[in-house]
Amino acid sequence: MAKSQEEAIKALEKWASDNYENGADYVIECWGDEDYINLLEKEGSFTKALARLKKDVADYKAVGDDIRGA
Repeated sequence: MAKSQEEAIKALEKWASDNYENGADYVIECWGDEDYINLLEKEGSFTKALARLKKDVADYKAVGDDIRGA
């Protein structure tokens, strides 16, 4: 089911908020609607945008964990 842009942004924000402690803190703290819109446009669909966001957050967390020696 296709989401409106507003629904998609809210869903991506919710995912980031729910995963704040798992690396999505930078998304919550730094991203605005325009960033979510850019991601949605670049990826072409909500499903692809969410997958990209999850991958980027996982990569970000892995780098942070590596730096901290976790």
